Amino acid sequence: MGLPFTKRADVIFVDKDKALVVEAKGWRRVKKIGDNAVEADGELHKDPSYQLNNYVSKFNLFHSSNIKFEGVLFLYNTVDYSSTDCKILGGKARGFPRDVFPIQSSWHYASLFFDVK
Repeated sequence: MGLPFTKRADVIFVDKDKALVVEAKGWRRVKKIGDNAVEADGELHKDPSYQLNNYVSKFNLFHSSNIKFEGVLFLYNTVDYSSTDCKILGGKARGFPRDVFPIQSSWHYASLFFDVK
């Protein structure tokens, strides 16, 4: 499937030895139509969990530091998407799971639209 695939993570929070990659989507209606594709608000897109996991894998494989990257999908307008492939904020899982991703005051906002090469 020739869907467009961006190579930019939306937000990355970084601490000394860990980082949290956040992929944010504002779609209202989302329906899975394949392993790696969704229909969102009437248009075809890459599945956001596939997109997020691709970013996290690339960072963990190719980043030159010893930082451990994890990811979370932030869906701020929909309740009809779920996935077992990644952690989801918003949507069916409301709130921020601080026990899973304990954002600390020492974390720094790393980048908006950080290029994943």
